[in-house]
Amino acid sequence: MPPDSFGASLTLLTQLADHAGDALLAFDGNLKCIYANRAARRLAGFGEPADDDAHRWIGAAAELAFPFIPITPLRQALEGHPSSSRGAAVPGSDGPESRFFDGQYFPLRGENGEGLGVAAVIRDVTSHQRVAQAMGEIENRFRNMADASPVLLWMAGTDGLCTFFNQTWLSFTGRSIEDEWGVGWAENVHFEDFSRCMDTYVQAFNARAVFEMEYRLRRHDGEYRWILDRGTPRYTPTGGFAGYIGSCIDITERRRLEQDLRGAVQERDEFLSIASHELGTPITALRLLVETLQRALRRKIDERQTGEMVGAIGDQILRLSRLVETLLDVSRIAEGRLELVPEHGMRLVALLQIGHLFR
Repeated sequence: MPPDSFGASLTLLTQLADHAGDALLAFDGNLKCIYANRAARRLAGFGEPADDDAHRWIGAAAELAFPFIPITPLRQALEGHPSSSRGAAVPGSDGPESRFFDGQYFPLRGENGEGLGVAAVIRDVTSHQRVAQAMGEIENRFRNMADASPVLLWMAGTDGLCTFFNQTWLSFTGRSIEDEWGVGWAENVHFEDFSRCMDTYVQAFNARAVFEMEYRLRRHDGEYRWILDRGTPRYTPTGGFAGYIGSCIDITERRRLEQDLRGAVQERDEFLSIASHELGTPITALRLLVETLQRALRRKIDERQTGEMVGAIGDQILRLSRLVETLLDVSRIAEGRLELVPEHGMRLVALLQIGHLFR
């Protein structure tokens, strides 16, 4: 190649290297700098070519002039072994915060394969490292908050497999995160609820829909507890589907109360049916006696017969009054307003039994 052509090519390569975003450097066999592009000079604090100190980097020792280059992988490349470094930390020159660099190092060889030195490609990854640190801090805060939550929390990936359970969940089941990972958590679902539980989850997952389901989950002591599980899809900042997050609460006591309430309502309805029948009997008898008395009065029967009918009417009215009084006492029991009198022993027992129906 003609000398002028070689010089033009070298100038072109130098210009290309100076416009590269990464730091490009070359060192001789003694690890003295023989080339540094603009990005490398800026990282090392050297001036621009027009400055008086612009060429101080020529012949500068790598470990002194370029602190962002770890010396060990550089020496390994000098010995003929390409190497790399990731996240090398260097204290900042204008503050306490460190900067971070990734590097690639490879030997430089002549036409005959003899070693001439070593080259380095350095990339400033400080911004990426700080983003990663911030994300790590956010994840740690999330995990701390999740573990402190009183509800059972879980997360699943885009494949539907669970990737996270908080400490509350693990304490509830008495299993490790490895046991619950993927679909391992489903081993604790009651066999009668398993198919319905899985069908609900898969249908909601495919539709990217919020879901709620109740199922029995085995606790660490072997008891199956009713769980209300609510799951909702989660998305990345760009709108991409990222999986599901869900929360579970123990509703066993609520279900027991609901069952007791349904039983109480059924017993109350049965009681009201019986009470209605019992009230209807004296009312019917009263109606018949009154009609008979009216006919007797029209026929002007003797006073003895009239007195007997009036007495029968009085007996039915007394019976009806007692039934009404009993119903009022039951109402007072339900409202907690009945004052109990010890000597009313048998009646008290009956009232308490009837009052149980209204609880």
